[in-house]
Amino acid sequence: MRRPLPQETLSSILNHGLAPYRVPRTQPAQGDKPDYDYLVAVDRVYDVFIAVFDVPGLEPGIYLYDLRTEHIQLVRAGEFRSEVQTCLIGQQASLFAGAVLFLTTDYRRIQWFYRHDRVIRNTYINSGKIMQSLILVATAHGCRTSITPAVSDRKALQLLQLDDRNNQVLYTLALT
Repeated sequence: MRRPLPQETLSSILNHGLAPYRVPRTQPAQGDKPDYDYLVAVDRVYDVFIAVFDVPGLEPGIYLYDLRTEHIQLVRAGEFRSEVQTCLIGQQASLFAGAVLFLTTDYRRIQWFYRHDRVIRNTYINSGKIMQSLILVATAHGCRTSITPAVSDRKALQLLQLDDRNNQVLYTLALT
């Protein structure tokens, strides 16, 4: 059964679910011990896209969530429910979801910022932590969730209008 996802709930899931991974807003004061987390900004590694289907107050379409400003920007307007189901290799979660989140990465960007041999491994490990946080917040809001890394990469990247040579969808999260 389809249930609309209230805009306030989606906003809270994104805000609180991603809060632990946001870069600090200010640099440490001069002379203070350096805050090395300042150098590991999640928006350097990941992008969060949202396929909105049934969120009152939001036009259906594909949105990009800006992790720094905590705002979403419409990338493509339209009803993409069946395309998302195709991206999810036929899984039916998107047929009932109010929205589906896509956690993506751009390998060129992470290799530029983090020039060490553990960067790819850390990218995968941290993507699981991020999704766990989003699931916990969504569950606290009474949402049903469906998470999967089973994605048709090429179709998903085409839907999100991303370059399939340098980008990858790491996880999706359907919110009902």
